[in-house]
Amino acid sequence: MRCGNAGFVAMVREASACCFQGEGGMTEATIQFDELAGLLAGPDWRVKMPRREAQILAVLLAAKGRAVSGDYLIESIYEVDAEPLSTIIHSHISKLRSKLKPVGLTIKSGRYQGYALDLGGHNIASVTIGPLPVQDDMCGHPIYLSVADNVVVSELRSLGQRYGCGPQHVAAAIIKAVVAGGLIDAVFDGDTPQDFDGFHACVRGGIRSMGPRQQAVLEWFRSQPPGPISIGMGAIGREIGVDKAVVWSSLRSLCARGHLRRVVQGSAGKAPSIYELVGAAP
Repeated sequence: MRCGNAGFVAMVREASACCFQGEGGMTEATIQFDELAGLLAGPDWRVKMPRREAQILAVLLAAKGRAVSGDYLIESIYEVDAEPLSTIIHSHISKLRSKLKPVGLTIKSGRYQGYALDLGGHNIASVTIGPLPVQDDMCGHPIYLSVADNVVVSELRSLGQRYGCGPQHVAAAIIKAVVAGGLIDAVFDGDTPQDFDGFHACVRGGIRSMGPRQQAVLEWFRSQPPGPISIGMGAIGREIGVDKAVVWSSLRSLCARGHLRRVVQGSAGKAPSIYELVGAAP
């Protein structure tokens, strides 16, 4: 689904290292790719490229040798209908191919096969990718987002490949589902956004207060007789007036904070988990 003019920026930062086969055998080397600067640098060579070519190279490197379609490249790097996309992609690919060929990197393509980066004698262990501009799917005000977690970005790309869309569409869909479904409290578990995204944390350290629902679940446990407690999440939820999904997420967070300990892992539809109060009030 496409929307109006908006930007959705994903930042991917990974350490980069590679090996290449030289005349004397396998030699350790380092390849640095700075997408923001449009610079690909090897041990004794440098390739400079404009923004669009750098964005295309970032997508091809992230695919790790797998072929990606022209449509996938378009979805990944362009804002909506900003240019005659198919023709422009072919033009950028041609220019990028000519820049990479002298350093042993080849962009392969074929009818109905898309584009794949052949690293030749290079064995890329990981890739440094700079800012990856991709379109916003929120149909509203622009959102400029940086994701500096390699695992998260890798998962978004993988899901995008699975569902035939760009990683930005997966991210936008997740945001929409969480907000529209009223799942923000359940996702945060009373923690702060900074706990999930330290890269953008504006507040660090100190004692974090719990959310009201977390506090309600903890107070319920404190009101019970000492010792392990076996009771379904739905029963706890009915007593304190919250959904069992909130109870589940709160239990997970309270265990992570050290206030509760799960003594026995339960089984869905059979026996509930057993928890024990072990922490003091914050």
